[in-house]
Parts: sequence; structure tokens; C-alpha cells
Amino acid sequence: MKHASLALLAGMALFVMVALSNPLSAEQPATGGTTVKLSYVTMKDMADYFTPRYNRKLLVSSLDLPNGKSRGIACNVTEQYVEVDTDLDGKPDTKVAQGGRTVEVTVADESGAKRKYSVVLWHDTNVDRTLEADSKGWYYSTVSAVSGIIEGKKLFIIDDNCNGKYNDFGA
Repeated sequence: MKHASLALLAGMALFVMVALSNPLSAEQPATGGTTVKLSYVTMKDMADYFTPRYNRKLLVSSLDLPNGKSRGIACNVTEQYVEVDTDLDGKPDTKVAQGGRTVEVTVADESGAKRKYSVVLWHDTNVDRTLEADSKGWYYSTVSAVSGIIEGKKLFIIDDNCNGKYNDFGA
């Protein structure tokens, strides 16, 4: 039942996603003149959801997310911990130990508009160093979504490919 509901929600999310013209404003035009208010949420139970392109990314020197000018959220990566720039000032300010945790960072689009975005960071001691010589064994993935209600049903649009956008393939 949960998979069928998720498939229905995924289909609705794709339908709404195509209709979105400005992916992160508070009011989103949908079809038929309906306005859907979308709100940012951190998915605390991400493991309970199946998404077709859920992507973990290797963390070498920065989070590959939009920073307003280009891409890249500054990080200081060691084998014992990662420090992350959570406010886009270019200085890592939040420390994550090997046990991992969710971190809320600030991202910015091309116009400079800032918003919150959450990632989960974790350390994996079984990393294949032949694939990425600079790797210290750290990974990250999204736990960010926008949520709204359509015809009484709650809808989540998850940034499945962890690129910081909710209006493209992988969202």
C-alpha cells in the first residue's frame, strides 16, 4: 500500500513540477488556476520513502549545491570530521563527527535569493580509494523537500538527485 501511495505521489509531484514556473516561491501556480503553497521541510524519516533516483554524493572538498555565483558550499574535510559553511560566508562553521548527522545549510540561486537546504553527512570506512584518491570517506545526500496540499492530499517534492533544485528531472 505504501509503495502504491508513493507511486501516486510521485506521479502527482511530476505533474506539479512541470507546471511550476518559479520553483521556490511561496505561491506556486498549478493547473486549472489552483494555487499551491509550498513550504520547505527537512525529511526526518527519509529512509521510509522510496525515490527512483535517490543519490548519495562523495564529499571531497565542498557540497555540490548552488551558492549564488556558481556551485559549491565550502567544507573542511578530514577523516575524523567535516566542517561545513552553513551560512554562505565562505568559512566552515558547523562540525560533523564520523557518526554523521543532518545539517541545514543556506543555498542561493543565480539571482542571489537564499533559502534553507538540508543534507545528511556520514562517514564510511569502506570507501574505495582507487575510485577517488582524494576521498576521506565522507558522503552526503539530500533530506530536503517542499510540501504542499492538493485537493486535501499532502504532497512532497523531494530533490532526489541532490542538486539543490525542485523543478528538474530527479526532483
